[in-house]
Amino acid sequence: MNGSAIRFTSLSLALIVAVLSFAGGAGGTLLASRFEANRWQRETAFSVKKEIFAKRMELLERTVKIVNRLQILDIYQSSGKYSLVEGEDLVRSGKVAASALATVIDGVVKVKETQAELSAVMTLDVIYFGPKTKRAVDDLQKALGSAEPWWRVNQAKTQAVLEATAEELQFGFI
Repeated sequence: MNGSAIRFTSLSLALIVAVLSFAGGAGGTLLASRFEANRWQRETAFSVKKEIFAKRMELLERTVKIVNRLQILDIYQSSGKYSLVEGEDLVRSGKVAASALATVIDGVVKVKETQAELSAVMTLDVIYFGPKTKRAVDDLQKALGSAEPWWRVNQAKTQAVLEATAEELQFGFI
């Protein structure tokens, strides 16, 4: 072989090595970036599921508390009626009835707070849980609308909401 052929072969070999090195580097970078993108997607999905699960747990706890609070609203109503009668007697006798009326107002406020919390929790339950919870909440809302007073509903309706939310904690995750 002559000198120019050796130089051409050496140059060709160097060029081939350079091209292969570039292709290997680019391919490795591409694979690494794809792996990182997939990892980021998995971590983000896990993080979102974790947040949704935590919110569902919080809502389940709030739902249990508010449903149980319905059972004591009769006490506020009875206390308010008694305090109202007591206040009327005090007014008729020319005395100050402020303390009796404060009890009435406190009871009304607690009933309204309970009603607002129940409404908020049921709305959030429908948003965060699945179809079984939505059906149970719809049934409970219908029962609340027809009950007199509004909080005296069939406990089977409230129990159905509690059971549905508990069963659907994992809804959409599996």
